[in-house]
Amino acid sequence: MVFPQHPPIVRLGLLFLCHLIGVGTLLAQPDEEMLRSTSAPVNLVLNPGFETTDKNPVNFNYIRTGVSNWTTPNRGFTDYFHAQNISPTNRAPQNKFGYEAPHSGQAYAGFCVNDNKFNMQIEYLETRLWLLLETNRKYCVSLWISRADSFGGKADELGIYFSENQVDVYGKLYLTKLTPQITFTDSTALSNQVGWTRLCAVYEAKGGEEWLTLGAFRAKPGVRAHYFVDDVAVVAGESLLDCGCAGELAQPGQTYTLRNVNFAFDSADLLADSETELSKLLSFLQENPDFRIELAGHTDGMGGDAHNLDLSRRRAESVRNWLEAKGLAAGRVECKGYGASQPLNSEMTAEGRQANRRVEFRILTP
Repeated sequence: MVFPQHPPIVRLGLLFLCHLIGVGTLLAQPDEEMLRSTSAPVNLVLNPGFETTDKNPVNFNYIRTGVSNWTTPNRGFTDYFHAQNISPTNRAPQNKFGYEAPHSGQAYAGFCVNDNKFNMQIEYLETRLWLLLETNRKYCVSLWISRADSFGGKADELGIYFSENQVDVYGKLYLTKLTPQITFTDSTALSNQVGWTRLCAVYEAKGGEEWLTLGAFRAKPGVRAHYFVDDVAVVAGESLLDCGCAGELAQPGQTYTLRNVNFAFDSADLLADSETELSKLLSFLQENPDFRIELAGHTDGMGGDAHNLDLSRRRAESVRNWLEAKGLAAGRVECKGYGASQPLNSEMTAEGRQANRRVEFRILTP
């Protein structure tokens, strides 16, 4: 399957055309400037749930023969399951590997994990991202998996490999010479056969990565397993709260800075533009009811020590008050003010002082 390059204006026109006629295509990639300018989180994986196809989904069984924007690096027979498939072997939810309803929509993918004892290919998934990953930028990477019923074995790990160029190793049984930047080893998640389990990690890009390859990069002797995969996502995020599985990544004792939480000058009054980030924090705490946090207020060094200490505490308390006014239970948030005692940057520039004026939160040990 070919992934041709086209200028942004051509890609945007193709996207609009495909929207009008109601079909998916590998050529239909969104305009880069449009994507970079949006403030909402954007999934850089085209066709993340395998719903869009290049031909009628009722009569093909493999990813590389008809699923838009997905292929396989070694031409393996990575499976495609769809609710409307006329073949019972590749239908959802019941198919040749067991029973699983799609995590969303009507479709999902599936790949076999074998080792060379069986002289069979390990199967992979590969896709080209909408945009090149940016140097040193962090991305939340996630997918949903379910281990199929038919094979008794399980993988010790699944991985994601990011690359600047397409991995194209026609005929190779497995890709053990590649080292994935992300490795999932949670035995409980890799063992689960009932429903879907989310795998999630944060990846800091080196810059220029455009391709994602997913699968088992370390074959386990004597093991055969099959995994269903759905809803793959790569989303840029500046903080923990930008990641949809923040609760799984949060570390007790770790400190996280709230972005774009602003106050009136020399005041603890929150500005309206703070609500976006505060809403993320509220959702994080509601989704993780066992978590307690400490809010820490910080100021720059322009005022007196006593004034700054008081102002920083009151600003932390304003954030707590906002959260509780939105329904968060009392007692889950502690507040402290540190004044200007813990600067992040030099006080010699306006930019440095702005960075020092902040509210952080720290997850407390339950």
